[in-house]
Amino acid sequence: MYGIDDGTQLLKLASLMSLATDIRTPAALVGPFDLGSIQCCWSGVSPSLLLPAKLHVECSIDGINFCDVYPDAYTKKIGVASGCLMYSLETIGYKYVRVFYEVRSNSAGTLDAYLFLKRRRANNP
Repeated sequence: MYGIDDGTQLLKLASLMSLATDIRTPAALVGPFDLGSIQCCWSGVSPSLLLPAKLHVECSIDGINFCDVYPDAYTKKIGVASGCLMYSLETIGYKYVRVFYEVRSNSAGTLDAYLFLKRRRANNP
């Protein structure tokens, strides 16, 4: 969405997506990059401390079958009405990435998700 500039790229994966149901963002091509991060921001959530919503990072090589990047124990949870979280992609060894919001017991709110990518060598061959 924002384009590539000196070996970096910024994409908006989700904009004001409803958190009333499970969400999977469109897959983003990340293969040409070495590292990155995903930022998710939400507001208007009806949080549940007993069964909080989860934000998963999923990856794929073929763009069809997606796997979790992080094990369930490290999956970040939404337990407050509004906030922000960050996943660091220290090494990218796959071609596609997307965010999966698992609703669980929440029933309202919206989500924005951003993806930042970087090449280690930037413009150097």
